[in-house]
Amino acid sequence: HLDVLGRHDEAKKYLDLLPGRETEASMWTDVARWRNAVWRRDFTAARGFAAQMPERDGSRKAFVAVTEALIDPAAWPQAEAAIGEHESTLGARSVWLRLYEPKPNAADILATFEPGDQQPGGSLIWAPGYAAVRRDPAFRDFLRRMKFIGFWNVNGWPPQCKPDGNGARCD
Repeated sequence: HLDVLGRHDEAKKYLDLLPGRETEASMWTDVARWRNAVWRRDFTAARGFAAQMPERDGSRKAFVAVTEALIDPAAWPQAEAAIGEHESTLGARSVWLRLYEPKPNAADILATFEPGDQQPGGSLIWAPGYAAVRRDPAFRDFLRRMKFIGFWNVNGWPPQCKPDGNGARCD
């Protein structure tokens, strides 16, 4: 939650404690630590976390490739190919690694959140690093389909969004 709020240095302190508290290694710990390192622009740490990912479903290759593309944008074609391989192994239409692409396809990314992974109160999609997706017109449609607008009209609006007619304008 601290990362989602943009408090990355503070989040790092807690994320660094996780491996010592786990009874067995968790990929999600490595993912959370990788994401935190990327948001802090600590690509040395991000490379290390990517290298720890399991290879069974193409995760490692995809995380390593995305890390390299964030360092050198000329490497995005290789990263997109690695993400595609990872998606085909998972049978998924899009994985959230696509949020890091220079021009993310918001409609495809948001489709992965529709089965109920998000809540109006906040989660990963609300993180500062994903503002480009929230600014996309597909996000306004997503908010309507997921009934966030009605929820916010009753319960209050998140700081990233403002009412805009029958919809919302989000940063």
